[in-house]
Amino acid sequence: MKPWLPFGITFTAGLAAAAGLYFWKGHRMAALQDAARPSAVGRASTDSEAARKPAGVKKPVGPEQAKLDAAMRPTRNGIRSLFERSAKILDMDEEQVSKLLAELEATGRIRSPLAGISLMAAYARLAELNPAAAMDRATKLERGELRGIAMFATMNEWLVKDRKGAVAWFASSGDEEEKKQYLTMAAFSMGGSDPDLITELTGAINDPEAKKKALLDSLGALAFSDPDAAIKKLDEIEDPDERSEAEERVYQGFLMRYPEKALDFAMAKPPGDKAREAARQSLVQWGEQDPGAALKWLTSQNKDVQKELFDMPGSGPGWGFGKATPEQIGDAARQLGDQTQKDKLYAAYANAQGMSNPTTGLSQLSNIKDAELQKSTAASLGMAAARSGKVNDMTTWLETVPPNDARDSAVAAFAAGIAQKDPTAAGEWAAKITSQTIRQQTIEALKNPAAMPIPEPPPLPGRPRRNR
Repeated sequence: MKPWLPFGITFTAGLAAAAGLYFWKGHRMAALQDAARPSAVGRASTDSEAARKPAGVKKPVGPEQAKLDAAMRPTRNGIRSLFERSAKILDMDEEQVSKLLAELEATGRIRSPLAGISLMAAYARLAELNPAAAMDRATKLERGELRGIAMFATMNEWLVKDRKGAVAWFASSGDEEEKKQYLTMAAFSMGGSDPDLITELTGAINDPEAKKKALLDSLGALAFSDPDAAIKKLDEIEDPDERSEAEERVYQGFLMRYPEKALDFAMAKPPGDKAREAARQSLVQWGEQDPGAALKWLTSQNKDVQKELFDMPGSGPGWGFGKATPEQIGDAARQLGDQTQKDKLYAAYANAQGMSNPTTGLSQLSNIKDAELQKSTAASLGMAAARSGKVNDMTTWLETVPPNDARDSAVAAFAAGIAQKDPTAAGEWAAKITSQTIRQQTIEALKNPAAMPIPEPPPLPGRPRRNR
């Protein structure tokens, strides 16, 4: 095995675990995450430390760290410097690595991102040479970030070198809290590539909630890396409540990387299932990232599925597919089952343009055949244009659109939106309304703008409306 390979595995797993722990436990492993940034690696002290010290004064380091510093080639590439430093540590013998660890552990804490990576590499090397000795040393450290990194690096290397021995040590350890912490990191970092390991490790944990959490975390990671394997694991869960929770994690894992598979998974569930109820929201989110693929999936579904996605209670047209082109929306609309669904697609797309490009949104109104939906969409676009200050967009649009109720609804909402900040301009816009009834209602309402009912644009999927 090449000398850098075990540490490469540990380093990659460490970064994944750091990200997971940052989410679950705050800052405990943040130093590992920061170390991956080019601006934070490849130097002996952090910028904040340098800022606190007078010019020309360097933080003293031990002789082993000084040797590493002297051996580094000048470079602006922090990642390259980090791996060169780690490679040199991985070439050390047991005596040298023990001396380096003594220096790194002397303060009892991680003083810089580079020190954190050096500590990880040093424990990885010691574990490669003598895993039992490395773990013995790590467990004698005080609880905290230093000990967590040391045990994580040691355990990962031990698993590469002697999986059976590492799992046996884990099972025999009486420190339940440390085992649970490592299990959390392992579930995030290795659950997607080695789910059987997580199963082995959970067998050595007494806390049923910790075991359950680790298995769910690893299943979510597995869904992200190997969806077919995740589905197979789901089939092995017999308890209906556990399966329900596991399916939710799998669905979330799919959404992050395989949105088409996530939606297929959701729509295969019976009515009332959480995943199925969230399918429209998931489709809209996918459509905001890759509208072409999302629209292709939508139009490939049968008419019943299309109707369900558009007619889910409380969802309304909402927002959706904002990054699509008008041509893509038009092509998709022509493939939908009926005019109601076409109208809702056009309305969703128009609403998605409201804040950034209201002209494009307003140009879609003529495609909406339902009169009430056309007017409500126009009102939401007018309000969005007012909030984003798109006066020129509204002016240009008015020059091209024929008088009708949808046009007047947009102008009325725009006037209402700017009334409190600029009542004079609001009155001028109200005068442009061609319908005498809508114009008079708007003028009357503008006399007391603070009490005006202001139409709200549809909320983003999964987000509540603002409290006014």
